[in-house]
Amino acid sequence: MIGHPPEKMVGWIYPIIRALLPTDQREQTTDRQLQERIVVESGLDWVLVRPPRLTNGHRTGVYRVGEGIELGSFARVSRADVADFMLKQVAGQGLTQIGVAIAY
Repeated sequence: MIGHPPEKMVGWIYPIIRALLPTDQREQTTDRQLQERIVVESGLDWVLVRPPRLTNGHRTGVYRVGEGIELGSFARVSRADVADFMLKQVAGQGLTQIGVAIAY
């Protein structure tokens, strides 16, 4: 799991928030993009999972996952549901060679 969903998927407020971040946090976003490129070019099977704001809620098993889903500026998902999705991928029930967003 690396970084956040692409800005085009999270709504109008994300670019504003990103611009207000200290320089070191903006650099972390650039570093995450480099990390993704390394994974993609690795030659391995991979799935990039890009959650928006993470919460400490329970696992519901009910969430949206997709390469181009519209998340909106206030999207969220629990860590437990992200783990649920990732475990399904490891168990071979899922996707390969794709980056997806996950949210409610």
